[in-house]
Amino acid sequence: MTLLNVSLINLLTFSMSGERLGAATGLNTVFRNLGSAIAPTVAGTILTNYSTYVYFNTPHGPVYFSVPSRDAYVINIATAMFISALAPILIAKEVLVKRYNT
Repeated sequence: MTLLNVSLINLLTFSMSGERLGAATGLNTVFRNLGSAIAPTVAGTILTNYSTYVYFNTPHGPVYFSVPSRDAYVINIATAMFISALAPILIAKEVLVKRYNT
């Protein structure tokens, strides 16, 4: 993920004029922080909603646990991979189109 952030910041820096660079990097930081706040919440909600029960037999009787199911992890990983692949493509397309059309 670190390499992705570096490449996105480079795309942002090279595509902006000097007058707008401060605002662009500031907005980049705001949206990165917003994504860092929302993503764990969404992932936690998915893990909670897609749960299954597991029980263990103990000398005192069975003990039941609610744990995230396999589907929850598949959904989380698929969503993260989709967003991680789509965002740089959309940003790069917008940057390259603006750069070569002017």
